[in-house]
Amino acid sequence: MLSIIFIAFINNYDTTDTKLTAQENVLRHELIVMRSAITQYHSVMNTYPHSLEQLVDTGYLRHIPVDPITNSHETWELIRHAETDEVISDVRSGSRLMSSKGTPYSDW
Repeated sequence: MLSIIFIAFINNYDTTDTKLTAQENVLRHELIVMRSAITQYHSVMNTYPHSLEQLVDTGYLRHIPVDPITNSHETWELIRHAETDEVISDVRSGSRLMSSKGTPYSDW
């Protein structure tokens, strides 16, 4: 009986750990895609975009991705350019949770 409980615990732990790892991998990917779009936009337009929606409207993004940690496409933290608050130069997760490595997702 104890071995069945142990196996059930291990299976549940592995599933949870695997799901978190997958979410973190998706987050990394989405950040790379959005940061690349911001960089490409800046290279062509010689200015930064005002919003993520502008990246979609101009074809640099197909859609605003869902943050896999918050499960929302509306929670991205937009990092405003140092010289002007009107444009974004970076993006981060809006989650206040810690990653499996102990770092805040918002620092990625």
